[in-house]
Amino acid sequence: MKKVVHVFTVSMSVIFLEGLYDKLKSRGYELIVICADGKEVRHLERVGNIKYYPVNISRGINPIKDLYALIKIISILMKEKPEIVHGHTPKGGLLAVLAAKFLKINNRPYHLHGLKYTSEKGIRYIIIKWMEKMTISISTRVYAVSNGLKEFVISSELGSNTKIKVLLNGSVKGIDAKKSEEIRNNKEKLVDKLGIKKHEAIIGFIGRITEEKGVFELFTAYKKLIENRYDVGLILCGPIEIRNVQNKNTFDEIIQLPGVQYFGQVNNPLEYMACCDIFVLPSWREGFGLVNIEANSVGVPVITTDIIGCKESIEDHKTGILIERNNINALFEALKFLVSNPELRRIMGQNGIDRVKALYNRDKIWDELIDEYDRMTKVVEH
Repeated sequence: MKKVVHVFTVSMSVIFLEGLYDKLKSRGYELIVICADGKEVRHLERVGNIKYYPVNISRGINPIKDLYALIKIISILMKEKPEIVHGHTPKGGLLAVLAAKFLKINNRPYHLHGLKYTSEKGIRYIIIKWMEKMTISISTRVYAVSNGLKEFVISSELGSNTKIKVLLNGSVKGIDAKKSEEIRNNKEKLVDKLGIKKHEAIIGFIGRITEEKGVFELFTAYKKLIENRYDVGLILCGPIEIRNVQNKNTFDEIIQLPGVQYFGQVNNPLEYMACCDIFVLPSWREGFGLVNIEANSVGVPVITTDIIGCKESIEDHKTGILIERNNINALFEALKFLVSNPELRRIMGQNGIDRVKALYNRDKIWDELIDEYDRMTKVVEH
């Protein structure tokens, strides 16, 4: 059995491999994961989907910790002798391809989920951009999660057209349409099970609670809706990664509002999405915006920003509404429009279901990736 190693920085990123485990096994591959310890990866190890090695990879810039992590990854690769080392995220990806290059492992793909440096400033901008360019240079293949991201990388001279590819129509892992349908059909039961408060319209956000996701623009727009006497609730799910003390205070105030429910980081985000009437991702930076097609897959229209990645994840005025990044008034008007038009929400939701089924089939994405692995290892199936 051939071995493929996926390297991530943090444990929660293993959700990007959902649905891949059994397919790899059926095609003759053993899946090994290297990342920081966490409940997500330990669960996959317990159920037998993966072999796991914990390596404490710092998300920040820390040369000493990074060198230690690199040495540990090299030692793991020497032990396992994989045919393929597949890196993800800026730090995990760089360490993965460096270790594989050092050991002369010829297959070093890198999954480009987005470009973190574009939201940084000063020395961090320079260092993180250099890291991305180095990772792309050392890798033997790059999988961008959207066509817009691929074009930006090429135009920024970070990589060449011949090296970068988009699997199927983009996204990281696509959508399991059957699972989405089951969840969609159980909306009323889920509302009761999860304790969702009843309103004329429920607005949802699922993701990291941080400035660059545009959540504070959403909070301002939501408060304006309340001030204008709209009966709207707000569901928030995700880990808190707020940098600014003032913004932390704002968040604490928002979650005290009667219509707001904060559920923290959840294991079943699709269930919470299905309980919403409108999903919002007002992000400043995304590689694709996977949550947008997840929301569409359960019949929920999406409001998102007209940026790289996000603008590919929906069809404007068909499955949702595109707005200008960092534009609170545009977000407020889009929310007001959809809150006031339940029939349009229903139509957009159905359009979203149809679009996701047509473009983002998970099985097809994973089949294409494993076909890539077969070409790398020169496997001929009979």
